[in-house]
Amino acid sequence: MNTRTEMPALGERPSDGAVRASWKRRPLAMRALEAVGKLVLGAFCGMSAVLSIVVVGWAQRAAHREVVRTWWKKRPHRQRGETFAQFAQSSGRTMELAGWPSWFSGDPGPGIHGGWARLWERAVGGLLSNVRLGVQSAFNIAVFTLPGGLLWAFGWYTGWMNSFHKGYENYYVGIAVFAVGIVLYIAAMLYVPMAMARQASTANWKSFYDFKLIWTLIQRRWIGQLALAILALGLAFPLSVLRTVPQFLPQMNPHLADLTATEQLRWIETYFLLCGLYGFPAFVLFRLASARLYAGALVDAVQRGVVVQEQLADREWETLHDLGLIHLRPVRSRHLLIRAVRWLGTRAGRVVAWILTFIVWFLFVFNVMTTEFLSYHAAGRGWWNHPLTQLPWFDYTPQRLRNDAALEARGERLDP
Repeated sequence: MNTRTEMPALGERPSDGAVRASWKRRPLAMRALEAVGKLVLGAFCGMSAVLSIVVVGWAQRAAHREVVRTWWKKRPHRQRGETFAQFAQSSGRTMELAGWPSWFSGDPGPGIHGGWARLWERAVGGLLSNVRLGVQSAFNIAVFTLPGGLLWAFGWYTGWMNSFHKGYENYYVGIAVFAVGIVLYIAAMLYVPMAMARQASTANWKSFYDFKLIWTLIQRRWIGQLALAILALGLAFPLSVLRTVPQFLPQMNPHLADLTATEQLRWIETYFLLCGLYGFPAFVLFRLASARLYAGALVDAVQRGVVVQEQLADREWETLHDLGLIHLRPVRSRHLLIRAVRWLGTRAGRVVAWILTFIVWFLFVFNVMTTEFLSYHAAGRGWWNHPLTQLPWFDYTPQRLRNDAALEARGERLDP
């Protein structure tokens, strides 16, 4: 039985006419300029491990917007002429979702009073939200993905050391460790995208560990899981190419050898900044796809009674209630034979889909292996952090080049 019979007083919903009158769409040129600014700033933040955490938080806010937007598209009675921005602006609970998240400024909610508090929220409220959500999300992602990545790095190192020292009787150590890392990483990626969307939807880091609910949704969207894995593989391949190209730059452009260390450093940093112009939207796109998959799965599970309303977070229930999506969908009665054939077909399709999903994520891992074989990154960073599924950290400038540029700036002689 539903115990949520009253809506919390988090914001009044005005009439549709008032909403349409108050919402004015900005000119196309201004929106395009803002989009370019967000893109460049996201690519710039990807040049630093610390700032990339801010990108994770920003992407979480964008994922929350995508969840609500997906629900809005599924509402039973669409208001003619009403846009998503108008719907979002009509309530204090969803006001900030009217547009893409901001990097710095925030929108003071109805609970923020006082001139200084509102001024502070408007100045840096968005940045503080990005940092808070980024730290929480990066931690949760690391809990699941870092063990597999570290085992990859250790297995790779062990394999090379075993080869150098001719200890062929211990060859299985590196292979076994690496294989365990692959299994752990693939298992993590079957769970993490949906869990991240759950965390974005609820604004609670603890909801990342709602194993029962999240696994229920994953099982109900097995085709979606396969599609998500294919999307990840497709987005990751260009990133691997971009990460590998610097290894072959001396052969591709011999004139780079004539540049000073400082000039080479500026050149390679500019290159990776431009790579971020692809890496940042790819990272966000993967998060938005996960959010859309979660939103559809949750609505379907609620309407079929698989997920009860008490399992929803408060702001999830409030939004679904506003949109008229909390109701049980009647189940059509079918002949016993039809139900049996459908059950068998679903079971067989699910098994095939999970096998294909595992294969696609294995190809994702193989892509990482190939990239590291062609261009190994210091400290095994290419193993324990992938910029698409973990921190969107796109700067792979060699530390030796940074050291040479620093020595050159101090006027000291470089080693030949």
